[in-house]
Amino acid sequence: MWNDEKIGKLRKLWSEGLTTGEIGKRLGVSKNAVVGKAHRLGLKGRPSPIKRPNAAAIAAAGGVSAAPLDFSGSATFFWTTFFNLVGK
Repeated sequence: MWNDEKIGKLRKLWSEGLTTGEIGKRLGVSKNAVVGKAHRLGLKGRPSPIKRPNAAAIAAAGGVSAAPLDFSGSATFFWTTFFNLVGK
């Protein structure tokens, strides 16, 4: 599956910064095959292409607020309902 030519192309495409999915498409292998081979070759890791907001960005946008959940009485509700159904 991996020959010297494919490994050379992998190294080149990796250094150009292509995603693992794009490299896989060009080489005819899966994204996971690219990741595994790059790891075994010791190629330098790269940051994830997925953009995630950091804490400062979330705070600047007003953050996320949620009312605390109130589970008091939920067990009583459950068991009362359960026994009412079973008793019928």
